[in-house]
Amino acid sequence: MRIFALKSFFTACFTILLFTNFQGHAQALSGSYTINSALPTAGTNFQSLNAFATALSTQGVGGNVIATITAGTGPYAEQVIFQNITGLGAAATITLEGNGEIISDTTDATNRHIIRLSNLSYFTINNLKIVREPSAASGFYGIHIFGSGSHITINNCEVDMSGTTSTLVGAYIASGSETSILTTGDFHNLTFNNNKSEGGGYGVSVFGLISPLATNIVISNNEINNPASNGVYLRETDGAQVFGNSFDKNHSSVTGANFIQLAQAANINAQIYNNIMRVNQTANGTQTVRGIYLFNGTGHKVYNNIIQEVKLTTGNFTAIEVRTGGTAPEISFNTISLDHPLQASGNLYGIKEELSNTNSVLRNNVISITQPTTGNKAALVLASSSTVVSALNSNNNLLHVPGGNVGVRNTTTPTFYSTLLDWQGASTQDALSISLDPMFEADTFVRPTNSLANNLAVPIAYVTTDFIGALRATVPDMGAYEFLNCIPPVFGPISGPQEVCENTGGYVFAVTALSGAVSYNWTVPSGATITAGTGTNSITVNFGTSGGNVALSVDSIGCTSAPIGFPVSVVGTPNVSLVLPVDTLCLNSGAIPLSGGLPSGGSFTGAGVGSGSFNPATAGAGLHIITYSYTNTAGCSDSAFSFIFVDPCIGVDEEVERTTLIIYPNPTSSTATILTPIGTKNLHVYDLFGKHLFLISIQENGEAVFERNALPSGMYWIVAEGNDGKWMGAEKLIIE
Repeated sequence: MRIFALKSFFTACFTILLFTNFQGHAQALSGSYTINSALPTAGTNFQSLNAFATALSTQGVGGNVIATITAGTGPYAEQVIFQNITGLGAAATITLEGNGEIISDTTDATNRHIIRLSNLSYFTINNLKIVREPSAASGFYGIHIFGSGSHITINNCEVDMSGTTSTLVGAYIASGSETSILTTGDFHNLTFNNNKSEGGGYGVSVFGLISPLATNIVISNNEINNPASNGVYLRETDGAQVFGNSFDKNHSSVTGANFIQLAQAANINAQIYNNIMRVNQTANGTQTVRGIYLFNGTGHKVYNNIIQEVKLTTGNFTAIEVRTGGTAPEISFNTISLDHPLQASGNLYGIKEELSNTNSVLRNNVISITQPTTGNKAALVLASSSTVVSALNSNNNLLHVPGGNVGVRNTTTPTFYSTLLDWQGASTQDALSISLDPMFEADTFVRPTNSLANNLAVPIAYVTTDFIGALRATVPDMGAYEFLNCIPPVFGPISGPQEVCENTGGYVFAVTALSGAVSYNWTVPSGATITAGTGTNSITVNFGTSGGNVALSVDSIGCTSAPIGFPVSVVGTPNVSLVLPVDTLCLNSGAIPLSGGLPSGGSFTGAGVGSGSFNPATAGAGLHIITYSYTNTAGCSDSAFSFIFVDPCIGVDEEVERTTLIIYPNPTSSTATILTPIGTKNLHVYDLFGKHLFLISIQENGEAVFERNALPSGMYWIVAEGNDGKWMGAEKLIIE
C-alpha cells in the first residue's frame, strides 16, 4: 500500500510538473497569443477556445492578454465558459479577437451558451461570428454574461439565429441564470457596440439587480434584425444609453415584437436616441409590432429617433408606447412616418398611452400617418380610463393623419378627435402644434421640406444636435432632422467621357450651371484627382487605374442636393506589336503592302509609307523605321516599330560599303564582336518588335563586344547610329 501510495504521489507530482511547464511554468498569462485549430496547444498557441479558457482559469492573468483566432482556421465547434480568472483588472484585461471566424455548437436546455462570461470583469470580445445550430432543441445564447459582469465590451460581433422565433433564444444576454434570460444579475459598465443579430427572440438583453441597479449600460450602433420578442430589452438599469442602432423586421414569421423595451419600475433614467426603425415585413397577422415600448420606470428621455418604412398590410403597429401611469417620459424630436401606400388592415398609432395618465411630455415630434387602413389610425392614443385634459403634456408637434384621427381615447370603444382643432378643444393640449403634410424628401429620407413647418419647435437643453449630427438652431425644428430652408436643387445629367485611359488626364466633366448654386461638390474614383474646377460646375480630372463614379451634389443656400453619379470605366493601354513581312528590299523592288500590326485596324507611318504600303524607291536606300499605331474605342493609343533596309542592289562595291557593320560570329550563343562604320556614335539593340533593349559601348578602334547576358534565343537588330543622329546601318544577330 505504501509503495502504491508513493507511486501515485510521484505520478501526480509529475503530471502537475508537466502542466506547469506548459505556457511558461504556469505563470500568469500576459501578452499576445493565438488560437489556431491547425496547431497543438503549446507555447503561445491554443488549439481551441476551450484550451485558452482553461489556461486562463488555471494560470490567471498578470497583464493585458490578447488572444487572436488565426484567420481561416474556423469554424470552431465548441461551447466555451470563461470563469475563475484571477488577476483581472484595469491593468490586466482580456481581449478575444475573433478575426471574423465562426464558432457554433449544438446547445441544449442546460447549456444554452456558445460563449459564457461567468462572473467576470475587464473582458472584451471583438469580431467573432456565432451561429446557432438549427438542430438545437432548446434555448440558445450567443454571448452570455452570466451572474455578474463589469467593464465588458462586445464589439463588432455577429450572432445568427435564423430560423427560430423562440423567446428562449438571444444574441447578447446579461442575466443571473444559466438557463433564463429573465433573471436578475449584477451588471455594470457593459458596452455592446457595432454588433449584429439576426432572428431569435432577443437581440441585446440586460437584466440588473433592484439594488444596486445596473449602471453604465451602453447599447450603440448595432444592427438588430427580426427579433421575435425584443430587439433591446432592459430591466433594473439606471442611466442606460441606447443610441445609433438600426432595427428591422423583414421576415415572414407572424410575431409580436418590440424593437426597444424598458421594463418594470426599477428601470430609470434611460436615454433612447438616434435609433432608426423599419418594418419591411408586409404580413403579420393580427400581431402588434412596437418601435419603443416604455413599459415602466421614470426619467426616460426618448429623442431624435426615426421610425419609417413600415410596410405592414396586416398586423398592428405602434411607434412609441408608454404603459404605466405617471411615468412621465420626455419624448421629443422624433420622426414617425407610417406612410406606406398599400392598403392595410391593422391599427396604426403614433404615440400611445396604454394605462391612464402617463403624463408623458411630448415636444417637437413629427407624426405622419397617411397609409390607408381599415383599422384605426391616430397620432395620439389615450387609454380607456385616461383623463383627456391631463393624460399627456403635449405641444409643438406636427400631427398629420389624413383620413384618420389626430387623437383617440379608448381603442375598444373609441372616442375620435379627427382634427387638430377637435383634439385641442377636448384635451387643452397642443395649442402650438400644427397639422399639415411635412412633405418628406423621400420615403427613405424623412426630412420635412414644407416651409410652413420651419422653426416651430422649442429648445430642449440636452438635445443639441439632430439625427445626423447637425446643430439644432436657436429656434429648432420639429422631428429628428433640422429643417432645410430651401428645396434642394435639382440639376441635369453630368456630361463627360464614359471611358478614359489609365494613368492619363485632362478629362472634363460638367453640368449646366445652376442659378442660386453656392458650391458644386464633386467626388472622383480612387486614384483620380481633380486638377481644375473644384467647387465649380466643370472639372478636369486625371485618372489612375481605377474606374467608378464621378459624382456631384450641389449646395444652395441652406441645403444640399442628393448626389448623382456618372459611371466612368478606365481602359488600359492597348498592347501593340509589329512583325513586318520583310526586313530587306531592293531599291527597285516596287511598293509592298504592310501588315503584321496587332491589334488590327491601326495605321503605318514612316519614310516611303503611304496608303498602307511601303515604297522603297520613295524611301531611298538605307535603314528605315516603320511605325504601327493603334487607338482603341476609349482613345487610348500605343505604337510599335520595326525596320526595313533598302539595299541599292547595284554591285559588290556598294554591298561591301553597306556591310561595314560586321558581326561575328553570327549566330552566337554568348558573345560577338561588332565592327562599326567610321563615325558611329551609338550601337542600339532592338528586338524584332521594335523594342529598344540596350546600348553597346564602342571602343576607340571602332569595335564593340556584344554580350548576351539574359537575352533569350532569337533574332535581334544591331543598329548603328552616326554622329549626326542618322542610321548608318543595321544587321540581324541570331542568338542560339
